[in-house]
Amino acid sequence: MTQPVPTHTRRLPVRLLAACLLLGSPGGAAAPQAVTFQPGPGDVFRDVPDVGDLGLWLLTGSPGAPLKRAVWNGEPYQGRTLREPINLILIDRFARTPEQATARMNAALAAAGFTPTGGFGSGPGGYHALLNGELRAQHPATPGQAYSDGPPGAYNHHGVTFGPYRVGGSFVFTGAFNGADHRPDQTGATPAGAGTQVFNNYMVARESLAAALDRSSVFHKKGYFDLQAIIDTPTETTADSDGCAVVLVARD
Repeated sequence: MTQPVPTHTRRLPVRLLAACLLLGSPGGAAAPQAVTFQPGPGDVFRDVPDVGDLGLWLLTGSPGAPLKRAVWNGEPYQGRTLREPINLILIDRFARTPEQATARMNAALAAAGFTPTGGFGSGPGGYHALLNGELRAQHPATPGQAYSDGPPGAYNHHGVTFGPYRVGGSFVFTGAFNGADHRPDQTGATPAGAGTQVFNNYMVARESLAAALDRSSVFHKKGYFDLQAIIDTPTETTADSDGCAVVLVARD
C-alpha cells in the first residue's frame, strides 16, 4: 500500500469528547459517560489512506475520567510497560447503516472463529480508540469480553474492535489483537483452572486473525499500513509488534 510521509508526531490541540451518536446501539459502542483524551506526540498517525487520522493505541480509564494509554492487562512485560497498539483495520464499502456495518463485522469475526468470550481484562471503563477525532468504546461492549479463538484458560488469540467510523462512503473499524498464555494460580487461593493471562505476542495473533478473516468472511486482505507504532525504551515496549496494521476490505 502507498504510505504517506509519517506525520504522527504532530500534536492535536483540541480536547476530544466521546461521540454519543451511537450510544447503546448495535451500530457503535460508546461510553456510558463522556470520556476525554488529549493526544500527544506519537499518539496519532495522520492521513492513513481510506481511513484518516488514526489513533495508534488502546486507551483505557474509569468512566467519566480522562483516558490514558492502556498497559497490556495492567502488567509489565519483561520488566517494562507493554503498550497496546492498534493492528487491525477493516473497511466496509457495502454496509448501508452503522447497524449493518456492526452486524457484518461481528459475523465476519464469528466466521473466522473469533467470538465474544468472557474472562479477559479490560479495566473498569473498558477500552477506547480514536479515529478522526472521534472516540469509540470497544466491541464487544460487555465488560471483560473480547473476540477470542479460545478460552482464557488456554493459549488464545483475542482482541477488541472499535467503530463503525464513517469515512467517506465507507464504514471503518479498527482493532487490537494479541496472543496470550494462561498461567495457572499456584497458590490454591482460586478455583481449579483459574489463573492469569500472560502476554505472548502481537504478530502471530494479527496474522492468525487476518488469515481466518480472509479465508472465511467477506473481509479480504489488502495489505499492511506501516503506522510506525513501535516503542523500545528502557521503560516501555511494544514487544514483537512491527508497528503495522493489517488492512482488510469487504468485497460484498
